[in-house]
Amino acid sequence: MAECHQCGAPDLPPDVLGLNRKLVNRGVTRFLCLSCLARAFGEREESLLALADRLREQGCTLFPQRGNSGANVPPGAIRHSPGPPLRR
Repeated sequence: MAECHQCGAPDLPPDVLGLNRKLVNRGVTRFLCLSCLARAFGEREESLLALADRLREQGCTLFPQRGNSGANVPPGAIRHSPGPPLRR
């Protein structure tokens, strides 16, 4: 589990990891907890959590669907919908 690079808060939840990847850099390896991330962006924690919910509803794969955490696509993976087979 990731911990906050700034304050050392342990076990950052998936939504906070997704916010780091969305707001800081998709390839981030050192994460900030929700409090430190909100402070860095001059936002309230509630606003960032609401943003995570909106992005999830829009289909952003950086945020696991509620009640379906095992089916989350890892960052960098490409989600494909099944289509017809390719013809050569």
